[in-house]
Amino acid sequence: MIYWGLGISVLAMAGVWFAPRIGWQKFLDVKAEPDLPCAFGYKMSWVAVQTRDTARLIAALGLEETRSVNWSVGIGTVYSDRIGLKNVFVTPPIDGWSLIVGLSLPHPMGNGFEDRCAPLLIDLSREFGKVQYYVSVPELEYYGWVSLRDGRLNRGFACSPEGVIWNRGPVTGDERSIGLDLFDMRVVDEALGECYAPAVREEHVIELARRWSLDPTRLDTREDLDVGIGYLALAPTTWQPAAAVDRRAA
Repeated sequence: MIYWGLGISVLAMAGVWFAPRIGWQKFLDVKAEPDLPCAFGYKMSWVAVQTRDTARLIAALGLEETRSVNWSVGIGTVYSDRIGLKNVFVTPPIDGWSLIVGLSLPHPMGNGFEDRCAPLLIDLSREFGKVQYYVSVPELEYYGWVSLRDGRLNRGFACSPEGVIWNRGPVTGDERSIGLDLFDMRVVDEALGECYAPAVREEHVIELARRWSLDPTRLDTREDLDVGIGYLALAPTTWQPAAAVDRRAA
């Protein structure tokens, strides 16, 4: 349900919303000329992995047919309303973190879907140590964040207007300090048959990213970063959502 909303609503409205300096011709540019980092984060999802070894990360992700692209092409592609959901961009390392950007990433979903998000993040964390996931889609009121270390999911939260999708691990001090009241939330009031979701906003997601790894929305304002080249690839089909199988009926 969330996935189809992402595909139909978000990309149609986002387009190149956060990449105004990117023209369509850039997507067709085969030259990978290094450029300065582009900001992103609004209306987007990404994974932060603590590694500078881009080749090893690409191998761990199972990405095939990657091609070298600069920041403008990479970020412009994943924000594109034409091809955004098909691609993922792996950024050059920044402050020891490599970012995997794209709405094509697997997301936390409800019980009706197979969980393809947690297994990917856990595998990456076993390989690299610190891993985080973030998603912010205000149009759908869909927000989430996950923090892992050494293969262990320490904190995972995701919500939509339908209620809380994930609430794994104890609430962190950072969540409390930025004003997130996640203690008394209720997913479903059985008496009234209504769903409740906490008052999560886009700035909460960005602030947690800033505290736990780095803030991608300010990359274009930093004067300490050099030009670089990342990698663009088609998202693996194994990331696509699939209905959960009722093994009791098998």
